[in-house]
Amino acid sequence: MGAPRETHAALLSYLDLLAAWGRRVNLSAARTRAERIAILIQPALALLPLLLPGALLDVGSGNGTPGLVLALLEPQRAVTLLEPRARRWAFLREAARACGRADIDVRREHMDDRRPPEVRVTEIEEGKILEAGGVTVSAFLVDHGPVKPAFGFRFDGGGRSVVVSGDTRPSENLVRWSQDVDCLIHECCDMARTGWFPGCGWPTLEEKIRDLQSYHTPPGEVGRVATDARAKTLVLSHLMPASEPAELLAAARTRYAGPVVVGADLLEV
Repeated sequence: MGAPRETHAALLSYLDLLAAWGRRVNLSAARTRAERIAILIQPALALLPLLLPGALLDVGSGNGTPGLVLALLEPQRAVTLLEPRARRWAFLREAARACGRADIDVRREHMDDRRPPEVRVTEIEEGKILEAGGVTVSAFLVDHGPVKPAFGFRFDGGGRSVVVSGDTRPSENLVRWSQDVDCLIHECCDMARTGWFPGCGWPTLEEKIRDLQSYHTPPGEVGRVATDARAKTLVLSHLMPASEPAELLAAARTRYAGPVVVGADLLEV
């Protein structure tokens, strides 16, 4: 694994404590150290390259994987383990101390005994809402059916501009606010790709599709919006999980001749 000796020792302590607790609390189906390594350690190792910098919260930590294991693999990372079940919570507290990570915040409830955070609400209207760091942020009304008001946002700074549509059906007001924008990030919902299950809020799949179509923008319309706005680049966002990127691109390009990008997490344009 290439980890420091202290990390190996901490992981072994965790596995040994898990085995000891396992005789009175059902923490894992693994019965041997090799099985515990395969089930509890190796999956956490696979997550390491995917972690972003910053604090880590593991909700439902149970037997300590992946949250506690990741905390032992990265001793410098701040970690919070959330486990409402009393026995597992007690195990996690003891394991964190025994493995040299007494700093880990092990909680049974989301806020524990802390004072709730202070919430400040700022009401906004259409127009300039913020100016900072050489960037001006403006809000404008869009059409998102049952949600009123709904806003899109325009960012101007350094001679460049970006518009984020938010959730909306094709909106003439958005087109007005997006004129000649460098980058239009617009929602693109292929409603036929949505899922359905009993109790999800719609009696049938057909009614769900019909409802979504009344306040979202389909792939065949988003290109027209970008053309009307004279946007220099179009980025498709708010995609259905089952959408096919190639199909979205093809649909958008039927009515827009500029560059089209299908949005993805951490994408830079």
